Amino acid sequence: MTKLDSNLTNPFSAARLRPGTIDFVFEHGRNLAQLVDALEANQWRGEITGLHGTGKSTLLAALMPALEARGRIVKPVTLAAGQRSLPRGFLNSVRLTAGLGVAVVDGVEQLSAWNRLRLKRLCKVYAAGLLVASHRSAGLPGIYRTTIDVPRAWKVVEQLQHAFAPRVRISDLVERLTQRNGNLREALFDLYDLYEERNRGGK
Repeated sequence: MTKLDSNLTNPFSAARLRPGTIDFVFEHGRNLAQLVDALEANQWRGEITGLHGTGKSTLLAALMPALEARGRIVKPVTLAAGQRSLPRGFLNSVRLTAGLGVAVVDGVEQLSAWNRLRLKRLCKVYAAGLLVASHRSAGLPGIYRTTIDVPRAWKVVEQLQHAFAPRVRISDLVERLTQRNGNLREALFDLYDLYEERNRGGK
């Protein structure tokens, strides 16, 4: 099966799990507008924290167009494991946004302590906002902590299976979440194989 075929037949294919392709499911009483309001109140500075696979990148992807709708110029970067410094030219691109920029850094904990400090200092010098996602606090105002529970995780699965044969049941999700210690991203990757197996068997 080709990658394209997989996208068309399996709702848990990697392409369908990328940040920005599904909606972030908020805790009851929380919403996107509240987070943007909180960022604005904090001069566009804030952090999203949470454990691995709990939706930090998905929430960042939802926030970026909302920031742009408020007149901000978003400058995003995603740091890979072990990436201790920002890409060359990133901070200069923030500097050129004339006070309207917001640096959005996914995985800021990868940076060395010196580079985290430099990022925060230069964003302040450039009158730029700074929004980060991290497994632990980066010393910015906290605007949201991502967590996973079964009802919200099931809403994600329902989103993914919309317009597909619903071959994954909530019991399957609970089992995979337990096996993956609450890491929803890894649980969804596991459900890819289960869906393929049931798709072939027609169950």
